[in-house]
Amino acid sequence: MELRSHRAPGGSPDARSRAPRTETERALSAIWEEVLNSRQEEREQNFFDAGGDSLLVTRVVLRARKTWGISLNVQVVLDHPVLKDLAEQIDLLVRSAQAPAKP
Repeated sequence: MELRSHRAPGGSPDARSRAPRTETERALSAIWEEVLNSRQEEREQNFFDAGGDSLLVTRVVLRARKTWGISLNVQVVLDHPVLKDLAEQIDLLVRSAQAPAKP
């Protein structure tokens, strides 16, 4: 019986469409790779499906705080465990941190 991979080869259009697209997604993917000790190639990847747990979430939060200078908390990661969704939340936090304070 022949076993086939369900993953598209790295150069295929399908694989490129699933790869991290934004700078934040790429940086977050690198953080996940370090924390999970495994390659993260898809923007739709769920942190917990990739082997993450609540203890590893704290490591992601600490690295994200250091990388972007934001006050990310554990609950945001728990509420947005998909890479692209968490990257979107990080972008929102970065923009709000850069916004001038209202008088």
